[in-house]
Amino acid sequence: MKRAAINFNGQMSLPGVPRLPAKLARPRRKKRGGNAETALQRAILDWAALHPRELRLIRVQSGAALGLHGGFCKLAPEGTADLLGWAFGAGKFVAVEVKLPGKKPDPAQLEFLRDVHAAGGWAFVGRDVEIFAAQFRAAQRGEYSPPTEIA
Repeated sequence: MKRAAINFNGQMSLPGVPRLPAKLARPRRKKRGGNAETALQRAILDWAALHPRELRLIRVQSGAALGLHGGFCKLAPEGTADLLGWAFGAGKFVAVEVKLPGKKPDPAQLEFLRDVHAAGGWAFVGRDVEIFAAQFRAAQRGEYSPPTEIA
């Protein structure tokens, strides 16, 4: 059996197994402070986690990531909502575009939300956890109304 060793980048290395380039293998520094929109996303995800029999939401990574061999990998398509999931009781697809109060979704994001609504899903613009929760509860009762931006 081959023995693993920890290399200078903190990675496990085995003989014959290539290592990541050093610039990719270095641990990333933690960001100080934080993004308010990310905190709002986290709050909505936490609310959804408190209601696991009603709603399942997943954070969608968008943009691009650096690949192992130096190339870029495109993640979610442009305009994809920040949070995607489903409502269990209603069997509906759910898309939540998280925006801080006073900010508006860009045209690609609005198009995505319109497409979700046109396909029979529930589209929300989440500006506050309590407002999102109230809108979701109304949708569960059959009183869903799309965001004013896409109506």
